Amino acid sequence: MYNGEVMIQIEPLISPLLNASLEIQGSKYVANRVLPIAAFAKSESRIKNIPQNEDIQTALAGLRNLGATFKEKDGALEITPIAKRHPLKASESFVDARDSGTFARFISPLLTLSESPIELKASEQMMRRPMNDLFDSLIEMGANVESHHGFLPAKINGPILKDTVHIDSSKSSQFTSSLMILAPHLKNGLVIHLEGKAVSFPYVFMTKNVLERFGIVSEMQENVIRIKNHGLYSGIHYAIPTDPVSASYFFLLGAITESNIKIANYSIDEFQKESLFPELLEQMGCFLQKEGSSLLLKGSKTLKAIDVDLSETPDIVPSLVVACMYAEGESILRNLGHLRFKESNRLEGCLRNLKKMGVNAQIEGDDLHIIGSSPKGTVIDPEGDHRMAMSFAMAGFRTAGVSIADSHCVAKSFPNFWDVLKTLGLRFRGGL
Repeated sequence: MYNGEVMIQIEPLISPLLNASLEIQGSKYVANRVLPIAAFAKSESRIKNIPQNEDIQTALAGLRNLGATFKEKDGALEITPIAKRHPLKASESFVDARDSGTFARFISPLLTLSESPIELKASEQMMRRPMNDLFDSLIEMGANVESHHGFLPAKINGPILKDTVHIDSSKSSQFTSSLMILAPHLKNGLVIHLEGKAVSFPYVFMTKNVLERFGIVSEMQENVIRIKNHGLYSGIHYAIPTDPVSASYFFLLGAITESNIKIANYSIDEFQKESLFPELLEQMGCFLQKEGSSLLLKGSKTLKAIDVDLSETPDIVPSLVVACMYAEGESILRNLGHLRFKESNRLEGCLRNLKKMGVNAQIEGDDLHIIGSSPKGTVIDPEGDHRMAMSFAMAGFRTAGVSIADSHCVAKSFPNFWDVLKTLGLRFRGGL
């Protein structure tokens, strides 16, 4: 539940409408892959445009505890990998994933490179998110995993004895990605057999793309991924691309307030399916224009309903939900079952907040049906979900009386979110 002391009261946007240009932080998705790979590489890396948020700070703290060193220099992060210093061991005998499900999943297989157990701890929220599918795969490979029925905390160590593994890919693509990140460290590489209907599979391709930047080639054929032992990763010099989900909130703002929003260094990227969000808004009636490396969105006076499969783009769902509140007709957002396993039950959470705003909406199976209307103001409880908080905050710039409880939860992915809104001249009260 929310804490009234951190509630934000949004003030609706009045004329003139926004005509804004802004730069957005680097992609959390890419950074969350680059950091552990660089920390376990055979040579130093230099990484620019790393986003500053709680998940990234958690990853840096955990990797530092395992022996990697990080130094800010000339606008970049210089990374000295663990292999340069000593064999894998935790300086405090544990690693803390805090609230970061991504770091917990990506670091778990890498802990099998330790001969002695390393405890992986987490926050109470994270301790409620199941890890059993990943743990079962590690055990299948010969690792030792002691956990509380597949939940954190857990003690993990190697050695890995097998070069073939099976993973249930129907709940989280991060389980698959985490095994891919481990594979180059294994003597014979790794063959990963995917079971179940894969969700968010573009993120697996993103992992493949990041691995290739570090010199590791993988083969994908139907439900099998093969990664040979090419030797350890080679360090790289790399700039993290713009985060499409952080940008989505501002494109949403433009769409529902008839404003012009230009995002610098924005590209539609096949490895970041979330970057397709502006094109969904274009289908709903907005105007898009590429201007050099920037993307301009012009909002529409009338938004049209949309029927779309979002199985590969879970993190833009709350933003599209808010857009659909204002669209004419019935929108259907399909294949959202995996949202039940996010920071909150994001699917049910979106429905609850839609109904609090007076919107006619219902869940049918894994699909969310939304009939556009004139939403009313209310207190939005994001239930600790940063993406729900930021998406529904944008509704407050069109609809009077919207407040966002637990406003500090945005720090998980976008800690200066409220500051960026202020730079655009947008107004809100309380909370900070």
